[in-house]
Amino acid sequence: MRLWAHIILSVAAIAGLAACASLAVKLPELEGGAIEAEQKLQSQEALALYFEYNTKLQDIGHKVLAANAPLCARSRDDLGLQTVRLRDMPKSLRDIAQEQMNLDEHPHLIFAVDDKAGIELGDQIVHEGKPIMARDIDSEQDELRILRDGKILTFTRPELTPICDYKLKLSFTPTINAIATGQSIIMTTGMMDFANDDELAMIIGHELAHNNLSHIRKIVQNRILSFGGAASTRQFESEADYAGLYYMARAGFVIDGAEQFWRRYAQRSISSLTEAKSHPITAERFARLAATIDEINNKRALGEPLIPNLK
Repeated sequence: MRLWAHIILSVAAIAGLAACASLAVKLPELEGGAIEAEQKLQSQEALALYFEYNTKLQDIGHKVLAANAPLCARSRDDLGLQTVRLRDMPKSLRDIAQEQMNLDEHPHLIFAVDDKAGIELGDQIVHEGKPIMARDIDSEQDELRILRDGKILTFTRPELTPICDYKLKLSFTPTINAIATGQSIIMTTGMMDFANDDELAMIIGHELAHNNLSHIRKIVQNRILSFGGAASTRQFESEADYAGLYYMARAGFVIDGAEQFWRRYAQRSISSLTEAKSHPITAERFARLAATIDEINNKRALGEPLIPNLK
């Protein structure tokens, strides 16, 4: 009897919960298509923001990557062009990108450094009759064949510029962050919102230092040597702050006052004031950047090359 009593009480409780699960207010009726129309508008605005932020990221990043090619272990000759396929776009923006820009499975040009003498956004770079990514262009060829509106146009190939061989990618998330993968540099839209142009150059320089100084490999190696333990990464973050500021300075960005970034960041992430986990606390990062700025300015005054001091 007790088992059956429990079952009956449980069913009654579930039924009671189901009866309670209703709205307390009457929502207004929506006109037909209102949600769909607003969704399209928001998608259009998000796509416009994607291209605005991507243009800024590629423009600033290209300057940092080009200025530091002599210091990078990995470098390549670059045309200053960026192409994407539909699948390279954020998933939530693919439908609107296909509708608004005719993006498809073939690469289309979405960014060009400076004026590229007649080359336009949306163009397709063609080799042997097929659209190709800008990175795949044969550096030996003198001409660039462009597919535009169904016609093949021929242009003189833009000058090649040696750059550090790391892709710059934009991540749609409000988190203030940037990531080095060893192969690329990823910048969040949250960081793009938070940082000014000079600060973005500093952050790109920081992530470039992670890649160029093999920090990802070293962190993995240290974790293996610690038998899977939480090996400290703070020393690598300090090294990336230091070398990254040199990379920023070499690209011609303003380093004076760059340390103020960490005062502003501490106001958004108060745990970073006292908790030194994967990164040093913001006060340490501020102080070390200020010291590095003095070091760089002293080298400039003495006419010395802007190269990070090695052990």
